[in-house]
Amino acid sequence: MYETIIINEFNKHIVLTTEDIQKSNNNCLDRAIMNTELKRMCDKGEIYRIGRGVYTRCRNTKRGKILPAENDIVQEFYYTAGGYLSDVSYLNKIGVTTQMPAAKYITANKFRHKLYVLNNTVIKKPKIEITHENCAYLQLLDGIETYLFNSIECENPTLPFINEIFTQNLDILKLTILAKRYYSKKVFEYIIKLEEQIYDDITLESKGTC
Repeated sequence: MYETIIINEFNKHIVLTTEDIQKSNNNCLDRAIMNTELKRMCDKGEIYRIGRGVYTRCRNTKRGKILPAENDIVQEFYYTAGGYLSDVSYLNKIGVTTQMPAAKYITANKFRHKLYVLNNTVIKKPKIEITHENCAYLQLLDGIETYLFNSIECENPTLPFINEIFTQNLDILKLTILAKRYYSKKVFEYIIKLEEQIYDDITLESKGTC
């Protein structure tokens, strides 16, 4: 019975925790029995333990059983549960720097889960819980914080950040409130600077169309 339940869950997910399996079954499973079954399936090579209480399913190929790609594991386990690209990885993506970090940095709610299969990914703790509503805001603020407190050269750093504000359709007031509440004074002042530049640009455009 338990093996069937676990296999059914893995038919829907690449990575699962014991908590995920419990929640999907209304917390009705006996934890001790479930853990015993998970261990048995690991011993048989049907699934693979990649962290404390975290499992993935092995895939059969001509070369034997292999694990899902690291990017696929990261995408489902960290991003889906509330996470985003951060640090220099994010700054590189939006054009603040051409510097290529040695590892990919991700800020995620599941930062406590350190997966054994991560070779080029560093998981960071968020300032607050990441939700669908605040994800893009926190990502931008983290990016600004990384830029301000590290030696990162950029000819016009405000432009990529402003482009990101418009691309993500971020509300300046909400951005300012989050910066004031959870980030340093330096980050807050930088947001004010961006806000003033956006206002000045809009004013100039308005005058130019008159």
